[in-house]
Amino acid sequence: MSLDAAGFRLISTTVLAYRIVVPSTAVLFVGDILKLTDHDKDFIFYAKVTDITHDTSPGADAAEPVLCVNLHPLGLVDHDGRFRPPITAPTNFSEVSRPDDADLAFLKRSMGDMEVGTMRAGLGVLEGVTVSIPSETLSSHMGIFATTGMGKSNFMKVFCASSMRRRQFGLLIVDPHGEYVTGYRVKGRRIKGLIEYTAARDGISVFSTRPQEERERYGLHELRLEHDDFRMGDFGFLYDLSLPLVEVVESLDSLPGSDVIDFFVNEGVDSLPSPLKTTSGIGRHPEITDTLRTYALGPLHMIQRRVETLVEENRAFLHRFGSSIPAILENLGHNKVVL
Repeated sequence: MSLDAAGFRLISTTVLAYRIVVPSTAVLFVGDILKLTDHDKDFIFYAKVTDITHDTSPGADAAEPVLCVNLHPLGLVDHDGRFRPPITAPTNFSEVSRPDDADLAFLKRSMGDMEVGTMRAGLGVLEGVTVSIPSETLSSHMGIFATTGMGKSNFMKVFCASSMRRRQFGLLIVDPHGEYVTGYRVKGRRIKGLIEYTAARDGISVFSTRPQEERERYGLHELRLEHDDFRMGDFGFLYDLSLPLVEVVESLDSLPGSDVIDFFVNEGVDSLPSPLKTTSGIGRHPEITDTLRTYALGPLHMIQRRVETLVEENRAFLHRFGSSIPAILENLGHNKVVL
């Protein structure tokens, strides 16, 4: 858009929508941010381009074709430099121009300390404006919702990088695909991982199930869980349990996971004494046998199969002893990103 403000004036307005007319040669895109200077009210309004049409009104001068541009109000800057909702309308024929860095300084003042990206405008971004959120607000939940390909992962990587650099809090990230660690390739282009952010490498600690050679190459810690990290109540998150299964799970939930796993894997429900006998619990886990002997064998066999499956399918990182959880908590306490 030319900087000749005389060619760009507001011609109609309501509080909810603005319209300007510009020469048909003006380069404007939907999403562009424009500045409307109201000298009469001493306000500066900001609006976003939402539609661009050719002027086909009766009597339009064919020698000077123009474009009608619809704008959506974003807000206004008042006499004190405060950004406010656009609850008034700018004066007709207010001057229209593109904002520069100085115009957008008020945005920088309202941003926080955790960078999450840039502000998009049309085909590009607003130069000099970094979108940041205050770290003190992050004790609350933050939801990130978008369709595939809209940039959720990129947002989180930028957020993690800011967390690594600022170290204002501990941030725990679960990365099942490994895309945050060493990066990945998409359409022939390599996307870097967080461990390549060398300026803040000491702000991240990675625990991984990758092979030892790969962990040593990238400086990763081994991710391990031990049997005592497991509780029977965890099955409630993994499966839809019937009432008989819930009763079994709840009866064992207070016991150490290592004892429960050892019983179901190495002794089994078939070793339980009959409930008709007065014999007290036998084997290495008498408390478990006394608890389970009165339950029907059907639900017990199902629980046993699920415990065996849990151990077998997670044998790469689930072991009798040795857990990463204390180290993970320690790193979080040092305000690191833990991946």
